[in-house]
Amino acid sequence: MIELRTYRDGGQSAADVAREVAAFVAAATERLELALYDIRLHDEAAEIVKAALLDAHDRGVEVRLAYNADHPGPIPVPPPPRTAPELLEALPIETKPVAGVPDLMHHKYAVRDRNTVWTGSMNWTQDSWSRQENVVAIVSSPALGHAYGLDFEQLWEDGAIAGDVDLPVRADLGERAEDRP
Repeated sequence: MIELRTYRDGGQSAADVAREVAAFVAAATERLELALYDIRLHDEAAEIVKAALLDAHDRGVEVRLAYNADHPGPIPVPPPPRTAPELLEALPIETKPVAGVPDLMHHKYAVRDRNTVWTGSMNWTQDSWSRQENVVAIVSSPALGHAYGLDFEQLWEDGAIAGDVDLPVRADLGERAEDRP
């Protein structure tokens, strides 16, 4: 199943999107893996997402969050947005900064229980949730969840951004390559 959500400038509040994210997180039973380039929420939206992540953690869900981190090399012009790592690392969930040298860690996805993926163009920021045009796909597919999970593991273990995950997925998202005869 694929659900597409479109967001438009001024078409929804950041709190509305935060509630959608919270509902996605609330359905997690085992693990939640987030690879997010830019995370800058405040006020009600931040509280809603924080509460959802803490609730998942308190329910025994393994929650891991990889995010883009500044690197010591020359800063491109204009510089990329900056997540506040001290806020993320204060949460009682596992976090990992990914420096992405020489490339940015530009991922924008969440994998729930390795069978449902939230992905698209939207950063997890106040302006992205309320003032930009974005599209999100929420895809329920164990094959796609597995592929994204492998990407997340690679990112988590070695910070590799440019590496390929060797798992071709059929266009119908119904099976993994190793499941085919």
